[in-house]
Order: sequence, then structure tokens, then C-alpha cells
Amino acid sequence: MYQLVALDIDGTLLNSSYQITDRVRQAVARVRQRNIQVVLVTGRTFPAARSIAEELDLNDRPLVSHNGALTKIPSSLAVVEARLLHQDAARLAVEAANRSNVTVLYSDDPDGPGNVVMGQPPAGRLDQYLTMTNTPVRLVSDLAASLDHPVIQVSCSGPCKKIDVLQSRLSRQLADEVTLILTAYRRRNLSILDVLDAGCSKGSGLQSALRWAQVDPNDVMAVGDNFNDLDMLQIVGCAVVMGNAPESMHHMGFPVTTNRDADGAALALEKWVLTDD
Repeated sequence: MYQLVALDIDGTLLNSSYQITDRVRQAVARVRQRNIQVVLVTGRTFPAARSIAEELDLNDRPLVSHNGALTKIPSSLAVVEARLLHQDAARLAVEAANRSNVTVLYSDDPDGPGNVVMGQPPAGRLDQYLTMTNTPVRLVSDLAASLDHPVIQVSCSGPCKKIDVLQSRLSRQLADEVTLILTAYRRRNLSILDVLDAGCSKGSGLQSALRWAQVDPNDVMAVGDNFNDLDMLQIVGCAVVMGNAPESMHHMGFPVTTNRDADGAALALEKWVLTDD
């Protein structure tokens, strides 16, 4: 019997309409009724993920956000672990992004409800996403100059080729000082590059949540759908990959469930956790 379930949000819990289906919601509720803890582990910012935790009544559990950089209790805002990015590295990343002519922001306020900071108002798909997730935006006149303190992360987004070049540049310039996490949507010609403190990952964030919950990784079942989930999937007792994950993830030895629009997360929970219901 597993003691804890770790779930990614986008591409796993949410379908392509960014909704939690009734079957997924009921499966999560049934897991909790068995006194099995549920922890969300996401690349989303804390404010963007907090509403999902509230929707699933997980306010009193650690929420691993920002790809492991910040783990907090949503109800109290108590920090379980914060691994902040030094302002010098953040400033260099922002300046490099500006020279690359891509969109850049940083996430701030690790002790509070959280916000993102930008040098100009968000537009297009980014504006839609920030609005959809109720993420507060703080505007400053000079983004790089405002970095006089450690922050949670820097995020850069734009056409895939530009972000690929930026990733290569930052990898050379910052080397072991940061973790670079790339999420690429090649068909949409959109890539997102997250710059975090060195060593941050969903795996490290889940480890902090497990220490808080006093649960061994071998007693955890996890579900994810993308490459940033691998560090989490590799440390748990049972790891399941979504059907909508990149094809290469289907051949890594993990069990594969159905896709996000076919209640894949619910099916995984039903098969590997709720087997005797």
C-alpha cells in the first residue's frame, strides 16, 4: 500500500481544456479517503498551482511548485523549502533574454502568496495564461535593475530556435550556478526556459515534501507527462507516464496510462492505488 501519491498538474491532472474531470477528481478523493496523502508537484508558479490545490482540497499538504524551487503549504503559506536563485544569476539571465528579444519575467515573493515581475505588460498567450491562473503581475520600469534580492526563478519564452540559442548561452555563462529546464512545444513554435537555483528539480522538491510527511520514496506512487517529471519518477516506488507524454518517455521502462483527455491520471490511480475498490 502506498502512503503518498505525487501528481503533476498540466498534462496529467488537467485535460486539454485545463479542467479536472469528474473521474479524476473522484479518484483523487478516493485515494485520500484511504488516508493516502496526495501532493501536487508542478512546474507552475505557486499562485498558479494554489487554485488547483484548493480545488482538490489539498490546502494542508505541501505543494511543490516552480519545478521544485518552492514547496509551501497553501492554506498557511508556510514554507517547507525554498531554493532561491541568486540575484546575480537572475540578472544575467534577464539581460541575456532581453538581448535575445524573448519574453522574460521572474517569480518573486517566496514567503507570501507569490507574484511574477515583468518589465512590460504581458501579451498574447502569456497574458491569457496569467489571467487564467489568477497569477498577480507586478510591473517595474527596469526588470534587470529590480533584481537586488534572490528570487524563485526566471522564466523566458519565445520561438523555439531563439530559446534554444538562449539555453545554450546561459548554460555556458552560468554553468553549475543554475538549473535550466526547457519545455518545448515544437508544433506551436513555443518554448519556455526556466532558470532555477542549481540542483532544483521536481525530484528535489518531492524529497522535501516527503521529509515533511515522513514518507519514504519507495512508498510513493507518481504520475507525470513530461521530461521535467523524470527526476520525480525515478525516485519513487511506482512511476506512471501519461499517454500524452513525449513518445520517448513511453520507452523508458515506466508503465504508461491513457492520455489526459481519456482520464489517464484516474486510470493510473485506479490500477495502481485503488486496486481493491
